[in-house]
Amino acid sequence: MDQFIIFAFSALVLGSNLGRIEGQEAVEVERLYGQWHEVALGSTCRWVQANGGRFAAGTLVLGAGKAPGELTATSTRLRQGACRSYTQDYQKGAEAGRFTFQNARWKAHGETYVAHADPDVFAILVTEKNSTHGLSTSAKLYGRTPALREDLVEDFRRRALALGIPEEAIFVLSNQGECVPPKAEDAPQERVRRTPLFEEEGSADGFAPAFPDVKEADCQLPRDAGPCLGAELRFFYNASARSCQSFLYGGCLGNANRFLSERACLQTCRTEAACRLPITPGAPCPSTFWAFDSAQGACVTFRGCGGNANKFYLEKECKEYCGVLAEGTIHD
Repeated sequence: MDQFIIFAFSALVLGSNLGRIEGQEAVEVERLYGQWHEVALGSTCRWVQANGGRFAAGTLVLGAGKAPGELTATSTRLRQGACRSYTQDYQKGAEAGRFTFQNARWKAHGETYVAHADPDVFAILVTEKNSTHGLSTSAKLYGRTPALREDLVEDFRRRALALGIPEEAIFVLSNQGECVPPKAEDAPQERVRRTPLFEEEGSADGFAPAFPDVKEADCQLPRDAGPCLGAELRFFYNASARSCQSFLYGGCLGNANRFLSERACLQTCRTEAACRLPITPGAPCPSTFWAFDSAQGACVTFRGCGGNANKFYLEKECKEYCGVLAEGTIHD
């Protein structure tokens, strides 16, 4: 039997509390534990509206937190061409099914609550957030399986519209299959405490339950620091120089040609032509990288902090990308 759980957002800054909404019921949080698949999302957040068409579906695993009164959520998804996991801890609210968060970095706070659910089949989560950008409302449809019945998707769409989310800001996520993040020693899992589920990078203006899957065309976009005044180190692909270069990101908006690391940028934006580029070590530094030497037909090391797209962090990565067989021959 479907359960309906609707909670109001406590606007702490405004000092208001809408209280219980008619039809609200308690929910056993434990029934929500386990793995969920992202199916659809909608948001009044401008950042989500601009980027939602590129979002790829991921998974969410809910479970008990380490401390009493906490909920742990682990999100795994493709982000900027790499599979990553993020674990976040939430505070359970005074009423079952309500989870609160605060984000000092973006001066944001609010609640995530279950709006409609059959815990064995699907769940709709709604987040209402208050930040320096104002109040935003977002909704997300999850399924115990990657695909849900069309009537459930349409019901989610109707509920999102009722929340004031525009039709054009409701997206069915692209299902590209489950991704497997690298081992912990290669890419440590990131943990953020009491921050909103799937916060979009640098926005603080809403709820983005998925990260955009950067497309090849995005790598051709110019560097865009965005309108905000922060100074966060990021990397973009310079198509003219055929290299990934650092820049200072303002902290909001911008475009999709933006990466947290040079390696993520290279992995996403380099093309097969990178294997024919000259090896350019750049300024001296103690770091060692790999590059493909077309004259030798082999991957070789170089030391330096420069380089172009013919730059790999691992020998295996170079060999796999440039087609070097174990015996040292080249294949097309």
